[in-house]
Amino acid sequence: MKKLSVFALVAALLTGACGLSGVSGTINYDEVTVNLTNTLYISRDVVAGAALEGEDDFNTSCSNPLAAVGEETDVAGFLTDVVLDAYQEDFGVVHLCAGTYETDEIIQFPNLGSITIEGDGMDETIIRGIGADHALLAMVPADCLPQVGEDLCPSYFNVLTLKDLTLADGVGDTDGFVLEDEEASDVLFSTGGAVTAPRVATERVRFSNNSAPCGGAISLYGWTQLITDGNIGEVELNEVEYLSSLILPGTSQIIDTEFIENSAAIGGAIGGAYLDGEEVGEGVGEGLYGCVNTGPLNIVNSTFEGNSTNLDSGSAVSVGGAIATASLIFLILELDGGAGDEEDVVELFNQDVWLSISSSTFTDNYAAAAGGAVFSYAKTSISRTTFTNNGVDSLDESSTGGAIVVAGELSLSYSKLVGNSASSGGAVALINFGGGDVFTRNTFTSNVATDQGGAIAGWTDAGSARGNRFTSNRAPLGSAVAVETETCSRTWSRRAARDWRGNTFRQNRGGRLPVECYVGGQG
Repeated sequence: MKKLSVFALVAALLTGACGLSGVSGTINYDEVTVNLTNTLYISRDVVAGAALEGEDDFNTSCSNPLAAVGEETDVAGFLTDVVLDAYQEDFGVVHLCAGTYETDEIIQFPNLGSITIEGDGMDETIIRGIGADHALLAMVPADCLPQVGEDLCPSYFNVLTLKDLTLADGVGDTDGFVLEDEEASDVLFSTGGAVTAPRVATERVRFSNNSAPCGGAISLYGWTQLITDGNIGEVELNEVEYLSSLILPGTSQIIDTEFIENSAAIGGAIGGAYLDGEEVGEGVGEGLYGCVNTGPLNIVNSTFEGNSTNLDSGSAVSVGGAIATASLIFLILELDGGAGDEEDVVELFNQDVWLSISSSTFTDNYAAAAGGAVFSYAKTSISRTTFTNNGVDSLDESSTGGAIVVAGELSLSYSKLVGNSASSGGAVALINFGGGDVFTRNTFTSNVATDQGGAIAGWTDAGSARGNRFTSNRAPLGSAVAVETETCSRTWSRRAARDWRGNTFRQNRGGRLPVECYVGGQG
């Protein structure tokens, strides 16, 4: 039986000329977030009886909006101007009243501060792409590149907040927009199918049928730029620790949000921003790092259904049917070949939760290579979440993690994983970078691996599992769990039953035992 190959697969993919040097300075967060509550009301059609500009009740509600799109043919230009007006007039919220805002151009506005775009409800306010291929909504980088040094660019920590609307049928591209840089060559940004921004906060939003090279629905670029400031240099641990200190203030919040049938080469629903303009998979370096570097994500009570990766953009590897993310720390250390002692690196890699998912559902998501629903190279926490019928191509013998692939510590608790499939790790594949995985009171049912680990592959003795139920899972080796070890013997297999006391195994089939070992690195 072969060892899980995703680490080598992605490491080979994620190599290139980007890195950090001379880290110093601080960010003044007073300059980052604009906390303005004034609202601009915009209606789809002219409202009968609405007040005229200058009257007392002008711009007070959707009955008395600021303006109406009406017969305006350039909806993108109209809404772009609205957002610009919001910045200029110190409004923090743009409210799009009920209606469908169809556009064949990208709604593009500068990243001058945090701003909110809200509607009257997911079924009431819809921004929909029509005609030519184009993204829907882009918060374009402005003012500066966030070079690592004394002058970190605060605009890359602004937040685009979206509430109570639907964004559908957007199509992102590798050449979404260009940021002109006086000290370097122009930086080309890709766009997500629906949204491109440094950070997002979404609540009661639906993303439907959007597509892009990276991040089919949402593409995030703020953290990506922190690692693309020039040629690779010697990266010291204290520099990485400095960047790690920025993580928690930079978390995107995804709450009560639906992602339905979005697609991308990497990160079917959520990914990073692709940067160098080449076709995804044709080159290496900044672009592919961008595709997985979303920055930290906190996902609560959200739905991911029918999202997928595709190879239409020429990607050699498609990962993360719903989500593809990797820790900034991992990216830096991997680029540098590993800085410092291994124990220090592992401690740093796992010091902050990068991806947190709770009370959510993942159904029928698909990836061509790894992580049918979630692909995370970072410390990850998943709780009270259901993964059903997610998968990767079982005909590809390197496919792994039907629902979840995680490198780094994974805490999985009170969750259900049903009917997921892959060649290794029918439900979960663990890449052993950090160990220390903790599984508590989860249910694994009818997951299938054609190679090893019907439910879980890549488990190590450093992990802890209690109160989990494994029922009707199937694999040729480790019908429920495949454990990676340095040596594998019948003695170990007999001991495994004792080590997994407190867990329940019923009707798991294929392997000699529900828990079996394999030697890491062997084919």
